[in-house]
Amino acid sequence: MLFGAETDYLFLPCVEGPNRAAGYAALDIEPAGNWIADGLAKRVTIVTARYMPEGNGFGPHAFRHIIATDHLKRHPQDYLTVAQLLHDTLTTVMKAYAHLKVDDGLRTLHAGVAQAMRELG
Repeated sequence: MLFGAETDYLFLPCVEGPNRAAGYAALDIEPAGNWIADGLAKRVTIVTARYMPEGNGFGPHAFRHIIATDHLKRHPQDYLTVAQLLHDTLTTVMKAYAHLKVDDGLRTLHAGVAQAMRELG
């Protein structure tokens, strides 16, 4: 469906409010039924809800976090690649994902303490 599309974006911006047509016009986007960002995001949420135990799906933006987190778990501190994958700045990626390093350290510490307790007990 995207073959020949003249855009750099896969998911178009969502326009909210009572007069969405005017919002899309301001962005120079022609509304096209379900093929606008609102419709695509809702559809992704509905489809992902099928696979979630609680039945709550997630939108397309969540895929960014899944991709970034997965990559950093497999390649710790490779923030530059994540910035390239997300088409984002290194600064933004560091702000959003640097906590993973701390979380991993705490997980390792917790595992070490648990092991020590087993050995003492």
